[in-house]
Amino acid sequence: MLAKPRSITYRIIITCILAMGLVAGFFGLQQRIIQDQNRYTYRAGSSQLVLTASGQLWNAHFQHPLQKVLYHYNGSETPKRRFVTWSRGLLSIGVNQVGLHGFKGLFAVTEPSFPAGSFVETSMKPLRAAPKPGQYAETIVAVQTATTPENGQINYVIASLTQAPRGNLLQLGYANGVVRDAKTYILRDYQAPHLFTTVANQPVTISTNGLHDLKIWLGSRLILNESRLDLNIIPPFQVYLEVQSQGLRYAARFHRLVIYRSNQVTMDGIPNGAIVTVLGPHGTPLAEGPARHGTFTMALTPPRLQASVTVRVSLGTRVTTFHGVVVKGGDVYAYRA
Repeated sequence: MLAKPRSITYRIIITCILAMGLVAGFFGLQQRIIQDQNRYTYRAGSSQLVLTASGQLWNAHFQHPLQKVLYHYNGSETPKRRFVTWSRGLLSIGVNQVGLHGFKGLFAVTEPSFPAGSFVETSMKPLRAAPKPGQYAETIVAVQTATTPENGQINYVIASLTQAPRGNLLQLGYANGVVRDAKTYILRDYQAPHLFTTVANQPVTISTNGLHDLKIWLGSRLILNESRLDLNIIPPFQVYLEVQSQGLRYAARFHRLVIYRSNQVTMDGIPNGAIVTVLGPHGTPLAEGPARHGTFTMALTPPRLQASVTVRVSLGTRVTTFHGVVVKGGDVYAYRA
């Protein structure tokens, strides 16, 4: 049974409302995907393993100033009381709240949009706050539909860390509806003595198809796995990195934002009857099996959606080995003998 919000996380809706003016005429419905266009070729004798489609759609380390143009910043906090800094690979966004006059927030949103099923990975680095009664601080990662200007919907999924006088709370859920009538549903609450440290040191990965499926990882732990939801989040999606507070100056940092098309790596053109073996560092087996209709597929597990592997193609007594193959979620490779 889904429940209505049990904490102040639902106030993200207020901030998202203000985004409508921003996205109208700025994003539109056109899906624009930034993608690594490099093509990698790995050779073993006369055989080749060629990257034909890169799965990495977005890679921001928050270091290069030119990447700032790929984001836009907006929120309910006034320009004089909000700030954004890029330093040492960290994006810091903050608000300077004064008084207890409701929540104020600021978010960075990706300018391009991304397809359904993408895997969004970032690291939330919240600054530790000491809220007094009536004060709250939130650090949020949200994946939201980019179709708001066309239909008024602000549907999204969230992972939110709230710092409150009674302790820290990690909430996972989603929202759907039109502007002021939108409702947030919290699917899972986490509260533990070392929650703040865990969140600050483990990447968060979110994947949804916008229909019924929602998966969220904290580090390598799958902390939410739902497949019967009514999300109604129309693709393409945009990623929001957000901070909100009530009654106190607060900032949060985000380290690296990477978006992959999926968690699958596909290898086409494998000879019939061949066995493919994929080895990780130190020879650790990651995947093995026969190609089906000339295709072999392996799955990567968050947060290891990128790896350097050894690929071995065995056909009878012939073994072809490719070393140092860099694979990323959503990559498509072609085997050429």
